[in-house]
Amino acid sequence: MEFIATLIGLIISLVLAVWVSRDARRRQTQTAPFLWALGVLLFWILFFPLYLAKRPLKAGEVRSGGRGWNFMKNLAVVVTAYVPVVVVLGLADVAAQATSTEEAVALVLIFVLLVGLMWVIFAGGILIIGVILHKSSSIERGPTGTLAQASGGHSAEPHEVEQPEARRHSYSGDVQSLGNDEPQGGHGELLSIEEVVDLSPQQALDEAQTFLVRQGYSIMQRSGESLTMQRRLPTQKVEQNTLDVTVTALHQSEGGVQISARGKDHEGAKEWQSAWMEWSEGLPKK
Repeated sequence: MEFIATLIGLIISLVLAVWVSRDARRRQTQTAPFLWALGVLLFWILFFPLYLAKRPLKAGEVRSGGRGWNFMKNLAVVVTAYVPVVVVLGLADVAAQATSTEEAVALVLIFVLLVGLMWVIFAGGILIIGVILHKSSSIERGPTGTLAQASGGHSAEPHEVEQPEARRHSYSGDVQSLGNDEPQGGHGELLSIEEVVDLSPQQALDEAQTFLVRQGYSIMQRSGESLTMQRRLPTQKVEQNTLDVTVTALHQSEGGVQISARGKDHEGAKEWQSAWMEWSEGLPKK
């Protein structure tokens, strides 16, 4: 029976490792697909949920709640899916130890109850931790990560125009915005986040790119710790300069990054100030 259990576990890990390797290549993950596949092969019950929580999203895909919540949710699903395998293997072993039919029935019932109790405690505990880590303001819309770069920064999500009621939100203390006397034609600071964001420059720019794509911008240039996006008004002529925004994610000595946005699109920045505030609140802080 132990041999059968080991064989089933090996088959599951091999199938999931092959799937993850192919999916990671298609999604162009920053971590090498081989490393993801190796992690799943060696310890699939943890690395498979982790991969699902972190993999780049394709156009049209949405992931909400933050990585902590998604990892815990997927882990609970994986554990639940594996419980029937444990039950089937365990029942055969328990029944083989019984000396009579009545004893076999009693042992089977006890075993099923114990497995069910363990599943409730383990899966329930995982979900409780997931709920604690859940961030309702964290919403990822594809494409994200390298998929967004490969597509030129265009998202398949339709751009939603922010309603006037949303623009009247008060702004949190950790977000600085333009004053009304900001010169409209020049290149200046548009918005910034005072708190240090607990992400790497690459991760912070990924998040900023996804946010700006939803506001109607397309990518111009990205390198190191800066990202430049642009938008063109419907009334703008082709020969006119586009309105640009450059987001910088400067690495801090204590870890994390300082995020700010500069550019010429002052009017656009005023329109999505409240959206910027909501987005910034969902970022992890130091």
